[in-house]
Amino acid sequence: MKMELHNLSIDERIRLVEDIWDSIAADQGVLPLTDEQKAELDQRLDIYELDIKHWACSCRSDSGYKEEAVSLKVHIRPKAEKDIETAATWYERQQKGLGKDFLDEVLGVFETISKRPNIFSVVHRETRRAIVHRFPTSTP
Repeated sequence: MKMELHNLSIDERIRLVEDIWDSIAADQGVLPLTDEQKAELDQRLDIYELDIKHWACSCRSDSGYKEEAVSLKVHIRPKAEKDIETAATWYERQQKGLGKDFLDEVLGVFETISKRPNIFSVVHRETRRAIVHRFPTSTP
């Protein structure tokens, strides 16, 4: 099989990977979290819950809660930012313009997360997983 893959052009191999990834993304239940990933998510959720409690207290006024619109902001951790940068560079080396396509796809997922986070499947406690289509990357 490995020799057969080398007979494909880079373009054909990338399309094959995209098709395989999309077939996996369609059934997110086949992407279980490791115990290490669950522990990391538990730590992040604990910090998030503390931040929410602090935010809720600071939003109180003498007459009750302030009426303010809340918009979700996507926070990208430095390690995730580095992973995204590395992947974009790799894709760009495979084919000119593919790195930009990858970044556009990732930014599109972040935009969807900020607008409609509840459309993504819950993978652990209240943590949801967003799949980046066309490229084998997911963001828990």
